Amino acid sequence: MTGTPRLWRDGHREAAQELIDWLLATKLPNGWPVGPDFDVPLIEFAESATPKLSRTEAWRLLDLLSKAGEKSLDDFERLWNAGQGAENAEREWQFWLPLGLSLPHAETALAFTLLGTRFAVEPSSAVLSSLADDLKKQPEFRYYERDHAMPTMFVTFAARGEGWRGAWQVAGGAWDAFRGLAEFAFGRGQLRLLGEGPRARILHPSWLLARAPGEVIQCGQFSFDYEPERLPTGDFRVTQAKVDHFQKLAEPLKEDPPKGSTLS
Repeated sequence: MTGTPRLWRDGHREAAQELIDWLLATKLPNGWPVGPDFDVPLIEFAESATPKLSRTEAWRLLDLLSKAGEKSLDDFERLWNAGQGAENAEREWQFWLPLGLSLPHAETALAFTLLGTRFAVEPSSAVLSSLADDLKKQPEFRYYERDHAMPTMFVTFAARGEGWRGAWQVAGGAWDAFRGLAEFAFGRGQLRLLGEGPRARILHPSWLLARAPGEVIQCGQFSFDYEPERLPTGDFRVTQAKVDHFQKLAEPLKEDPPKGSTLS
């Protein structure tokens, strides 16, 4: 691997190779195992790299390594280096975030534009059906199916950036506008005592899906300042009157404001 950047220095390569060997040996005929027995060594492997890899990225590369019939740390690093050029290219990423929201007509989508970004709230059945083939290729999605109840709705939008995290930052202003407007129009919040659950009625999603053309679909997680078990159960029901009110409030915020303005 002369001339190719390495993720592990010489003193750490043997241990990293042992972890690769162990992880590859756990793969089952129908895919990768799910649970802490696999997850703990995977995270140990990912975080021993320099720079550290996310669990999702380490898992994705390990899956590519297995499919290629390769087993060495050199080959793992080659796959990582090959993806760096693509990762740094600016592309359009589509995002899907689960919403604990029940609309009056659940079989139809709600579409609107905020700060130049087009949003749609779509039924979960339609989203998961359209992404079924991609989700089969993403082992980590099984964690979300196991640990989270699938939502009734997803909100989706697109943004351009260097990797999905870069695109997420680009869309951050529009996403925050959606969250604030939805809370104002639908929820208006609730009293929160110290240590209790969130005030918001329209909760920030705990995970997301992201995909760019030619890329494996990505899963990402968010962290919160309250305990997950304190989350309210069930969807927040929205009436047609509140949907109409939301769309009326969104209309003045449709365009991306000029840079330097008080709205930007």
